[in-house]
Amino acid sequence: MLPARQSQRLPQPPSALATHGQWSQPGLNPPMGYQPPPQIPFQPVPQTPYQAQTGLRISPYKMLVISICVLVVIIGILGVAAINASSKSGKQTNTTQKPAHSYTSIEATSTPVVVNTPTSVVVSTPTPVAVSTVVPEAGFLWCGSECASSGFIDEYPVGWQLTALPISTGMQFINPQQGDQVATFKSQNGATAAADQLLAAEIQTVYASQPGYQAPQAVQAATIGGETWATAGVAYMGANQAKEHVTVCVTVHQGKTFILEFQAPESQFAQVSTAYYNIMIGKFQFIQTGTP
Repeated sequence: MLPARQSQRLPQPPSALATHGQWSQPGLNPPMGYQPPPQIPFQPVPQTPYQAQTGLRISPYKMLVISICVLVVIIGILGVAAINASSKSGKQTNTTQKPAHSYTSIEATSTPVVVNTPTSVVVSTPTPVAVSTVVPEAGFLWCGSECASSGFIDEYPVGWQLTALPISTGMQFINPQQGDQVATFKSQNGATAAADQLLAAEIQTVYASQPGYQAPQAVQAATIGGETWATAGVAYMGANQAKEHVTVCVTVHQGKTFILEFQAPESQFAQVSTAYYNIMIGKFQFIQTGTP
C-alpha cells in the first residue's frame, strides 16, 4: 500500500499592500522601478459636541430649526408667566382698594304729571248752497239741494218722482200716474257753440231717431230764469202708439249748457203745461254752486 499523501498549500504571491509593507520596513530596499501606490488622505467629518457624546450626526439646518423651536417655547413660557403675574397683581389691587359704599337718602317727592289734553280738530264742512226759502206754490215742492249741484233750483209737482239722470248731470221729474208726462233738466260743462246750435244738436241726438219723428217748424226765443233760451217743439210716436210732444229749451249760462225738456201726449200737452210746466218754468233759478 502507498502511504497517504499530505495536502500542501502552494505559496501565494504577496499583495501589493503586503509587498509595500515589506519594502517599507527598515533595512529592505525595493527593487528597481518600484513605486508605492498613492495614498488617499483621510479627512474626518467635524463633529458637534452633541455628536461627539451621542455619536449622532445632525445637520446645521436641523440645529437651526430646533433652536428656533426652543426659543419660541421659552418666549411662550415667559409670556404666560407675565400674564399670570399681572392678573394676580390686579386681583390684589381690587381686593385692597374697594370703594366705600355711599348711601343716599330717598325722600318721597311729588312729581307733577303731564296729562295730554285732546286738541280740538277743525273739521271742514261743505259750503252751504243757496236754496230758495220762498214758500212753493200750492201742490209743488222745491228741488233744492238735490238740484243745486247741477247749478239750478226749481219747483216740481207734489207726488212726482224725482230721479237723478244716469248718464248726465241733472234731474228728471216723472208723473207716476202717467209715465209719459216727464220734465228733464240737464246741465253740461264747457259750452262749445251758441244756444240755437246746441238746441239742434240735442234734438238730433235724442229725438231724430224716434219712430214718427217730426222736426221742429221754427226756433223761438224765451226768457227763463233771467236768461234767453232757444226753444223748439218736436213730436214722435211713443211706445203706446200715442203721439208725444216735447218742447226743448237750451241756453248757455256762465259757460255751461242748460237744457230743459217738457214732454206729454200731444193731446194733453196744453193742459199739462198749464197745470205743471208753466209753473216750473216760472220758478226756475240759476244758482252759483259752492257759494253761501
